[in-house]
Parts: sequence; C-alpha cells; structure tokens
Amino acid sequence: MKINIVGAFFVLGGVSAQAASQDFIKGFKALQSGDYAAAFKVWLPLAKQGDVDAQYNLGLMYYEGDGVDQDDVQAFKYWRLAAIQEHQQAQYWLGIMYDFGLGIDQNNINAYLWYTSSLLNSYQN
Repeated sequence: MKINIVGAFFVLGGVSAQAASQDFIKGFKALQSGDYAAAFKVWLPLAKQGDVDAQYNLGLMYYEGDGVDQDDVQAFKYWRLAAIQEHQQAQYWLGIMYDFGLGIDQNNINAYLWYTSSLLNSYQN
C-alpha cells in the first residue's frame, strides 16, 4: 500500500539560514527547477556526512521515485538517519513506514514510538 505524500514536501524547512550549507541550497534549487538528478548528486555526500535535511529529502526522493528508482528500503534508511537526529518529519514518516510495513517489517509498537517522537518533537520546536 502506497501512502500519498501530497502533504509532505521537500524541506529547506526547519533549518535556520546560517545552518543551511551552500551545497544543500544548491541541491534545493536544482530540485525546485525539476533537476532531481542534480539534487541527488549534491545531497548524497551531504547525507553521508550527517546533514539531516539532505537525509530527509533523499528519503522523499526514494519514496516517490523522484530522480531515482522508487525504493522504500532506501527511503526508510535515510529517514531513519534523519529521525535519530530528531528531524520531526522524518520521525513521522518512520511511523508511517512501520505502520504499513513499507521498506521494513510492519511493527505497530515502533510505529507508535516514532509517531509519538514526532509529536513530542513538534511541541518542542
């Protein structure tokens, strides 16, 4: 079962202007112009270096198949990396992934824990 992510969006969000690297912004601008391959090329090394927003956005790209083959396992991988750094939207999407068994075995307890983390994180921000 595929979940519609019309409500999800690629983020520069949650990042203060000083925290957003020039490389991340370069990837974001590429994405806005529809050049998913360029965005992926910029964000992949950033994600490997721990950039939480690059990790979150790569998760979206893999989930939707934007510029890459659609792959729930890879979406889960990148969202998990962002979620453990307390990225609220990534935590929510991990809840979805566990809830519906997308890219990971279905697990209602883990779904509940990630949904709760996301909710609590939203109150803190």
